[in-house]
Amino acid sequence: AGPRMGVPSGPFLVSSGINAEYGHCPYFPVDKEEGWWVFIADRKSGEMVTLPKYVAGLKEKQEVILKFQAPEALGHHKYNVILKSDCYLNCEREVLLKLLVEKAMQTKAVKQWTIFRIPRRAIV
Repeated sequence: AGPRMGVPSGPFLVSSGINAEYGHCPYFPVDKEEGWWVFIADRKSGEMVTLPKYVAGLKEKQEVILKFQAPEALGHHKYNVILKSDCYLNCEREVLLKLLVEKAMQTKAVKQWTIFRIPRRAIV
């Protein structure tokens, strides 16, 4: 076995590096750390709703935050949360995500910034 292969960090890459498992990849030139991609997709349109987020060292449970803009159309929408392995074939999990988009509530305008005017004093 060769040296451990690190996972580069980036805007959508998260690598724990701690207690990482290695996949069975006999033709890969170095030890291959198990990696998982999680993202939200719209199966109806065939489009990804979020960028895929890379998770290394996945155990039984791990929290991953995926942010996306709600659709403009009001009503019920269905998406799929998809988890895919980068080591194993046909090893994926899909969970249905149901989303209800309602009309935005009206809120009072709140002043966020108050500008204080300090009087100038004459320097003698």
